[in-house]
Amino acid sequence: MATISAPFVMLPSCSDNEDDVDYNYDLPPTAEKVSAIEREGVIMTYALLNSQGDTTMTFREGENIFFDLTIENTTDEHIHIPGGPRTLGYNTFRVFTTSGKDCGTSWSYVEDWTMRAALLCAQTTYHYQCPWYNDSNIKPIGPFVLKASHKKLTKGTYFTEAYCYLSNGNTLYCKLWFKIE
Repeated sequence: MATISAPFVMLPSCSDNEDDVDYNYDLPPTAEKVSAIEREGVIMTYALLNSQGDTTMTFREGENIFFDLTIENTTDEHIHIPGGPRTLGYNTFRVFTTSGKDCGTSWSYVEDWTMRAALLCAQTTYHYQCPWYNDSNIKPIGPFVLKASHKKLTKGTYFTEAYCYLSNGNTLYCKLWFKIE
């Protein structure tokens, strides 16, 4: 009698709960390494970097992921931004499984000064960077304060989002897909 065995496959999850398993492995055909949007002279660019600083959509299991966000005001006018957690707040650098399970963020809070920073100054570029794993040698760029440690992302496909809300009603939104192998 022949025995048929299936290979063991690690499914993507951001927890140990079997119900959180996501069975989608492929990156969408429209996935790109960099997501960018422009609204009335404000350009937001979002990318994921590996530990060598290369822009990529594929990481090894356990490899650190660097979320890299740039917001540039190319106009000659200051642009007001609303205060509070919506501006570079709750969803920035958040990771989800392809089925939408929230895997969280690597940061625990955004520094208070961002709540008081009510302007994107004219002709100014703002750069924010935050790693997934806290490492005493790696410090985030910008207002994000890292958690002491974070869950490992297991093999699978994920997405991350970044938002910036402007007081004129425009929303800058970028989404990136990535894969853990």
